[in-house]
Amino acid sequence: SHMVIIEPGGTVNGEPRGSSANEYITVFDGTLTLVLGDERVVVKKDESIKFNGNLFHKYLNEHDLTLRLNMIIHFFKNKNIKNHTYSV
Repeated sequence: SHMVIIEPGGTVNGEPRGSSANEYITVFDGTLTLVLGDERVVVKKDESIKFNGNLFHKYLNEHDLTLRLNMIIHFFKNKNIKNHTYSV
């Protein structure tokens, strides 16, 4: 688990992690704009999102408040586990 802080106007680029990983994000303060491939998803304070770690992704803070989020990356070996594109 990682606590990530992004100042207003800041960007953090994520790396695709391969088809056997899911990322879980929970926003504690501020509003996250998450770019997943060609889509943009807004995740607000006290909301969470899970997405497929093999997607190109970028974390943006397009707002005036500091963004604070927790990130968990789950790598799995079981090929029977379904890997969702994303869900809120």
